[in-house]
Amino acid sequence: MGCDIHAHLEIKLVPKDFREQVKGALNQTSGWYYYSPITIHRNYHLFALMADVRNNGSISPIADPKGMPEDASLITRMNKDGWGVDGHSHSWLGIDELVILEEYCRKHKIKSWGSYRIADDHDYEPFLNVFLFGNYIQELKTYPEHYPAELEDVRLVFWFDN
Repeated sequence: MGCDIHAHLEIKLVPKDFREQVKGALNQTSGWYYYSPITIHRNYHLFALMADVRNNGSISPIADPKGMPEDASLITRMNKDGWGVDGHSHSWLGIDELVILEEYCRKHKIKSWGSYRIADDHDYEPFLNVFLFGNYIQELKTYPEHYPAELEDVRLVFWFDN
């Protein structure tokens, strides 16, 4: 039986003013918002790297499964709940871990959306191949000025099913 991944990108926003901070505190909002679903095709090497799933012991994972974040966005939680007991190995990767994942995938020519068939690094498409406010996710660390000032953090929340 195959194993698939279900991934969702979330962003954390800093309120612009004091009124928004108070409103958020009263509503007990975490500041994490759903940004986008992410398509990642079945790749056991990648799953082992991301969360030690389907690992034959030859890959050192970036992180062991961390569980579902307690402050996950409502839409991410609804997607997770839809999988019930079939969903397993819930986890998430923060921006630093996503940068490590991107570097590994570039070095080993792995991409999330199919087989890697390009000639050199000049044609490389980033691993997640997703734009966040018009830029690739991993560029948040390098070029924070290219993102809205309210953007505080990014994470990829995911789980697997068999």
